[in-house]
Amino acid sequence: MFDVRAIRVYDRPDLPGSYTVLVDRLWPRGISRKQIPQDCWLKELAPSTELRQWYHNQPERWDEFRQRYYHELELHHQADCRQLVKRASQQTVVLLYAATDTHHNNAVALKLYFERLECARRYNAGWIFHGSGPAVRDAVHQAGGMWSRQHRAWVLPGSTALKQVHQLLARED
Repeated sequence: MFDVRAIRVYDRPDLPGSYTVLVDRLWPRGISRKQIPQDCWLKELAPSTELRQWYHNQPERWDEFRQRYYHELELHHQADCRQLVKRASQQTVVLLYAATDTHHNNAVALKLYFERLECARRYNAGWIFHGSGPAVRDAVHQAGGMWSRQHRAWVLPGSTALKQVHQLLARED
């Protein structure tokens, strides 16, 4: 299991059993602290004020924004990020944000960054599988795997899942 979701705070998220984190530097306008179910507010994981102002909701800057944001995270917040990635392997982690753009915001970028960290962890552990086609994709997803664009391989949550995928595909032959 690895489950990270970016949800707009104004959509009134309510996922029982999830670990909910507000990841904006500023508290959302018009929302009281009692209105949102949050386990913590990690404003330090938000982009720096300078980066946020530079990006200023300009989707054409999205790729560069993500690169700069990831650099900030790698320099200053690796421990917090790894802790949330580890938690996402145990329970759903919800990243709350206030931005109106639901596709280009710091929570979506953070979700992608967490997925990248998890893929790298699995790849480095040797839990990889190469293959393509619907049967492979379905077997890997069933075992809790993820596609790693960086490694161009399927990465699985453990050696047991890797064996499970091999067994599922062997039965189809």
